[in-house]
Amino acid sequence: MDISLMEAYIIETLKGYGISFEEVEQRIAEDRLAEWQEQFKFDFTLLKEMETEKLQQAFSGNYRIKFVTINGLKNLLRMRFDIQDIHYKEVENGLLNLSIDETIEKQIRGMLSSNWTVKRAGDEISILVEG
Repeated sequence: MDISLMEAYIIETLKGYGISFEEVEQRIAEDRLAEWQEQFKFDFTLLKEMETEKLQQAFSGNYRIKFVTINGLKNLLRMRFDIQDIHYKEVENGLLNLSIDETIEKQIRGMLSSNWTVKRAGDEISILVEG
């Protein structure tokens, strides 16, 4: 299921603050998303526009970003997996030398748009944009 980079940022931010899908669903039903607007500085109408099932899948981490920039990738790695810039080497077309387990690698592969490739060499992966 594809979502926008901004939708992913919103979802990962809320999850990072311990906010559950159920709480988001309740706030949508009660039209109370504006309360988060000030705190998080996001346009929460994006969540309101998502189908409930799609939003629930995204909250469980089951999503692919439609288009990811390198800065978007770095932000998602930090937000979703707590992977900081000290954990990799940034190059012009991606990130090198990430020491991560196969579970996180699989999740990264699943969330990236098709213009990115993930390659494993031993204990490390590289995430590179193609073309």
